[in-house]
Amino acid sequence: MKHSILWIIRIVAVKELKEFFRDPRSVLLSLVLPLILFPLLFWVLSGDEEPSIEEAHFFHIGLEPGIPEDQFMEDSQVISYSYLEEPLPFNWRNEYHVILTSNPAGDIPLILYDNSDALSISAFNYIQRQYLPSNVREGKSDGDPIAVQMGPDMGRPLFSLEEAAGKMFLGLILPFVFFIFSITCPLPGAADLSSGEKERGSLEPLLSTAAPRRGIILGKLSAASIAGICSVCAYIIGILISSLVTPEILGDERMIFPLKGTQIAVLSFLLTGLTILFTAIEICAGFITRSVREAQLLAMPLLMIGMGAVYTAQNLEIGHKSWIYAHIPLVNIALSIKEAALDRMILEDIAATFCWIIVYIVLMITLGNKMFQKELSFAAK
Repeated sequence: MKHSILWIIRIVAVKELKEFFRDPRSVLLSLVLPLILFPLLFWVLSGDEEPSIEEAHFFHIGLEPGIPEDQFMEDSQVISYSYLEEPLPFNWRNEYHVILTSNPAGDIPLILYDNSDALSISAFNYIQRQYLPSNVREGKSDGDPIAVQMGPDMGRPLFSLEEAAGKMFLGLILPFVFFIFSITCPLPGAADLSSGEKERGSLEPLLSTAAPRRGIILGKLSAASIAGICSVCAYIIGILISSLVTPEILGDERMIFPLKGTQIAVLSFLLTGLTILFTAIEICAGFITRSVREAQLLAMPLLMIGMGAVYTAQNLEIGHKSWIYAHIPLVNIALSIKEAALDRMILEDIAATFCWIIVYIVLMITLGNKMFQKELSFAAK
């Protein structure tokens, strides 16, 4: 009996869909993960509002020599202050939320604040609300010489509105983008190079070359890493082209991304190291799977772990965090990406992160070599 092509298409489609939904891992990866991942991403990105005083943030204020402290520093429960050892140290954004500096136009100090950091903005607004005369806060002089001298605003932001918006955007989005790209881009190559070789019959020809086992692992890692890095670069170039062709894709607010050479170099090394690390993890995991499809399902737990690390880093204040976070796996990488994106790099954190990335990769290579040896022993049996 001859059936129509539409009937055959329907039968095959129904059969394949049944097989797809019969595998809970496929359902989790294809349907459940997007429902969790992207709402979490947008929830984090929407959480950059200025913190309120009721959240009990402690503001660290720097005073230039000669700035009087009695007018501003009365609430020790909210504010701590110290005099600068040298005028405006280069890393003051990591040590202080705002700095009170001399005003060439008069005796009233200026508040220097980082308008790309929510806590710095909050500290600036708190000082204005708590300690300035009400007519100054409202922009009225009423004959008050202090109000005339200070004007409606005594703050001096570090960046223009466009630069501040660009820095805040990069600090929020880059850790998420780097982790998503470094996990998903090398996955197809890593899964194909490591999973199901015994079942496909490609293991014996590889071993017949008499290549050392560690060399085989490093060769697979190199191939998958290069393919993954090329894919990551293609995605980034595509995003850059899209932002240039249709700048409105970034929103109505105009943004400038003034990345320095050191920032680009550090971000490039972090992205490369992160991609190689996840490639090594995926190759190791691929040795315990029996098909490429099964290996690719490993993206879900890796994405969940990666997003957890990024979320933890996003909730840490760069300058006033515990040293331990620089040594927590994946969290330290996400934190270093955030620091580099905001141009608030801490040398000790960056150095520790690079060292740990090397350690992680070496551990994964060692583990992969042992798992490959175990796979060979099973194949011999």
